[in-house]
Amino acid sequence: MAIVDISAHVGRRARRTEFHVVDRGVLPDIDKHPTWWHGQRGPGGAQSKYTPLTSLGDYIYMCENTATFPGSAVNLTGRVAKIRKSDHVEVDAATLSTAGGDHAAGHQTASIGVSGAGTVIGHTGQHAAPLDAFYMDSSDLSGTIEAVPVPTGATERADYRTFYRSPSGDLYLTIRGQVPSTTLRWGWLYKWNESTEEFDIVGNSPFAATSPDHGYPAIRLAWSGGVMYALLERAVQGSGWPYPHVGMIKSTDGGTTWTNLTGDSVTLPASQSQMTTVFGGTGSEAANTSMFVDSQGRPVVSGAWNAGSGLMRLHVAVWDPAAEEFRTGELNHKVGDWNYVPDMVGTNAIFGNGHYVFFARHTGHGHWPLMMYVGHESDDFTRWDRWTLDATGDFAGAHTDFHSLEDDGIVRITPVSMHPDDLESIPTVGDPLQSEIWEFPLPPWGES
Repeated sequence: MAIVDISAHVGRRARRTEFHVVDRGVLPDIDKHPTWWHGQRGPGGAQSKYTPLTSLGDYIYMCENTATFPGSAVNLTGRVAKIRKSDHVEVDAATLSTAGGDHAAGHQTASIGVSGAGTVIGHTGQHAAPLDAFYMDSSDLSGTIEAVPVPTGATERADYRTFYRSPSGDLYLTIRGQVPSTTLRWGWLYKWNESTEEFDIVGNSPFAATSPDHGYPAIRLAWSGGVMYALLERAVQGSGWPYPHVGMIKSTDGGTTWTNLTGDSVTLPASQSQMTTVFGGTGSEAANTSMFVDSQGRPVVSGAWNAGSGLMRLHVAVWDPAAEEFRTGELNHKVGDWNYVPDMVGTNAIFGNGHYVFFARHTGHGHWPLMMYVGHESDDFTRWDRWTLDATGDFAGAHTDFHSLEDDGIVRITPVSMHPDDLESIPTVGDPLQSEIWEFPLPPWGES
């Protein structure tokens, strides 16, 4: 076990700080439950732009793909499953559409959302295509399956689909959509309407945009004390990453009106100058961010960022309300012959009881162990416990169940076991890709 002081890089509107990283070793006693897709899961990445795992009440819900590879093509078939928490038995399932997928495995991830009213919405993992989502009732997945009406902004493409369920049970969807009859790829935000059974545009979408050749295609959401926060990632020329700017805004009326974190009004589509900067500055590049907001209303953001140095490292940004700015710090360091340099980091975080939990893949010894970082609001997220979940396998990261810690008192994830060197290749037929649900109690934070 080692305690390491990390000197932070500094970005624009960010204050230098030091975080304490404590290596806690290998986490014991992880319960691993194979799913229906185990050994046959289609290719997919671990970016924080997708949500293939969630839960509500007594059940876990997953949406994954199986794949066939006719020639150089990839055909993906989405499938939604309802899994009982008590014994991890699949009790119901529904097959979605089959569609062609992008060859980059990081683009081929399915997503699922479940509203507080029990509406389940699943989306197959195709990329650069119109919205192809289906909704059903959680009480009978295999009953009536209806296509979700395609809203404005998703008629030409609906990339990077992320579902969020608010504390009140409302279901939101964020995508990188395309402005009709243009090549502009900007971020869009929708809310599911239980009465009309369709997605309504929130506020004024496209939600965030800049000049005509690039926009903010990725949106993260979090809630605290009746306030909704949106983390916005700006891309270059419509690309999914990296992001030269990551900013944040908030709303107290469910998304009708917005301000930055200091209360200045924001007009949608939000521009960079209106937002509160999280990661930015000359030469800045960020990727795969995630966030939550603690009980005191302080946003916390994790992700890869180069701080203008050209070298991507794992960073955390914590809002300081007194200084009205984010303090940023780096969580990478070198221990012996292990070089902790994350690549695909920022898989969606889990939060609950004051904890912020996120996962990262690190390089070392020619393979890619899966790591977990845990911070706590009691010390202003200055100390971060780092646990190794698997030190021998090859992982692209892990997808999380947002609600598992708050609702069930445990951490629930589904690791992505694809070797990163294969992320841009087309897997061969029969490639045995793992699909498991991992569950474990969160270990005590702050011990020496």
